[in-house]
Amino acid sequence: SSAASDVYKRQNMMFTKGDIKVDIIAAFSAEGEIIPLKIRFPDDNGEIKTYKIVGYRETTEIGSKGFQPVLNFDIKIIDYGIEKKLHLVFFQHERIWIIRKLI
Repeated sequence: SSAASDVYKRQNMMFTKGDIKVDIIAAFSAEGEIIPLKIRFPDDNGEIKTYKIVGYRETTEIGSKGFQPVLNFDIKIIDYGIEKKLHLVFFQHERIWIIRKLI
């Protein structure tokens, strides 16, 4: 990888304290919409859990037309019968999903 691309990655991969990298299973519509279906991440005990995403809304702010390098989603999962809301961030160039915060 070139030095220029390394600088680009550092500028766009804006991690904050508390971010958790996660696995996502998603579908892609014919129109190019990303539809998150399942999420997998460690619970409070460190055990990897998989959750079905029961609701989602893309919250990316569209500043200009064209490629958006970072996409944002608010999602809902059910954890032991309790609905939880999470904020997901997808860094498209790096192909990394994170949970940014509980909402």
